[in-house]
Amino acid sequence: MNSVFVFGRNSNNELGITGDSKSPRKVTRLNNEQVIQIAAPYQMSYFLTNTNKVIEFGKNAGRTQVTHQIRGENIVSISAGTYHCLMLCESGNAYGIRENKNGQLGLGNTISQGKPTLIRFFQNKNFKVKQICGNYYNSYFLCTNNRLYGCGMTERLGTSTGGQNTHTPVQLFVNVKKVYSGPEAGGYFFTTNDNKLYAGGKNFSGSLGINNSNVGPHRPTELREWASQEIIDIAFGFTSSILINSIGKAYSCGSADNNGLGGSSNQLTFRLIPQLASFQFKQCSIGQDQSILCTNDGRLYIWGGSNSYGQLGSGNLTITKAPRELVIQGLRGNSSISLCCGLYSTYIYTLPNDSLVNDFKKLLERKELTDLEIWGNPVHSLLIQARTSTNPSIVKRVLEQNFTRQDTTLFLNYVYMHSISNLNRLKTITRKFNLPNPEKRTLRNDLLLLYRHEQSKEFKIMVEETQTIMVHKLILQTRSDLFRNMFLEVQDKSNLINDYSGRCADSIQKLVKFLYTDVVELNQNDDPSFVFEELEDVEDYYQLSQGCSMAKELLKISGLIKN
Repeated sequence: MNSVFVFGRNSNNELGITGDSKSPRKVTRLNNEQVIQIAAPYQMSYFLTNTNKVIEFGKNAGRTQVTHQIRGENIVSISAGTYHCLMLCESGNAYGIRENKNGQLGLGNTISQGKPTLIRFFQNKNFKVKQICGNYYNSYFLCTNNRLYGCGMTERLGTSTGGQNTHTPVQLFVNVKKVYSGPEAGGYFFTTNDNKLYAGGKNFSGSLGINNSNVGPHRPTELREWASQEIIDIAFGFTSSILINSIGKAYSCGSADNNGLGGSSNQLTFRLIPQLASFQFKQCSIGQDQSILCTNDGRLYIWGGSNSYGQLGSGNLTITKAPRELVIQGLRGNSSISLCCGLYSTYIYTLPNDSLVNDFKKLLERKELTDLEIWGNPVHSLLIQARTSTNPSIVKRVLEQNFTRQDTTLFLNYVYMHSISNLNRLKTITRKFNLPNPEKRTLRNDLLLLYRHEQSKEFKIMVEETQTIMVHKLILQTRSDLFRNMFLEVQDKSNLINDYSGRCADSIQKLVKFLYTDVVELNQNDDPSFVFEELEDVEDYYQLSQGCSMAKELLKISGLIKN
């Protein structure tokens, strides 16, 4: 289970803890789930897990929590407006939940929804959505045809100066590469495939960076000074914005109270933040007033014009308008940190190194059972496919024709270990595979998707004489010495093994999923003590001593077994 730290306003238990917190506190109510993304509307929070669940805390969940799943769909991304949340599925379908009074859910009406509801506009047009983005009372949808759509308050879409809101998505722009906004933002930014940057909507305190103090609304306007430049990330708040360029430098614009520049006047164009000029950043996020950035090497910097709920994480309510380092014990130096700001709250979460990473690191070092070479490096095509969603032969051709051996080593360290030593160079490589943000993927989540891909599994475990459980040979050889030795020493060419552990099929299935994810998944009616005993016997039979100790630890962490 990864670490999730929170601080700030918690009036409706939206942080997943009890009481407000002026200092970072760890969330312990996630039921052993691995969090891969967080979205935080006002008085709510949504945690997307690697088990295809969205856990909701806050005013709609009472004192506990609500778990959302969509039948037949795999949720891969979430995004928040002020009072609503969007969910994007692997299928390209988009869903919306909660408030809809301005038509921000794109359902063709203004009826709020208590569960994820399909936005049929895109399905009816046979469009696939590849990115979702929410703001104040709006939603934005980028489709695979590179067309950007939006719905909700027309003045924040930049399509009108007011009047009737749009309850069904309308086309805003074409040839779009990525869209950026935030839960409290007045508008949106987007980049195009020819590397131009645009901003549209409301321009509170100069937060659009268009060198104009007029609030607007403004139709999408090009920021010409950023033409032909790659953008790593943009965060858009109510009165300020942050931009990270291709070499990791952080710029800001907007309100003097919130832009971190140290001046007394609003900044109408993006300007380099002087106190942070020597660092390289990979991600930024903005709430109502607080801003936070993370460097490539896992250092956090935070500031804001308000700290009334402790959202700056300083342990007090003192306002800090200049960037200061936020140190959280055990996180500094972790390159997998991710950020999310709610209006008056801040979320920091990370995916630590674990046995999953260690096992695949050993696989890279051993070079066993490889079936492809890239620049002379023996590799496993199945893992290349899982980590990049690209045909391995295309990856091989791109690397050998466009990049060096050193670049290939950087790329393989990411594939096998999720090691990111040079994020900007890695992005240059992975963009060739249409993988623009590799740091936002995780090894565990990619392997979970592989676990769900039944068609590519080639090995059978026969259980209870009648039931077959399919699994990838690569996973067995990586996670189990017993199978590794069987495949290498005996050189068994068959793709079938009979299970003689004497345990039920459900326990074997739990074991198999654990091999992919390091997560023990309990069903609603499971007796945790019985499950643990079953797993202990199964893992002992298959000589998974490391897995056994980890399974026990996972169950302990969940609070289901005390000793």
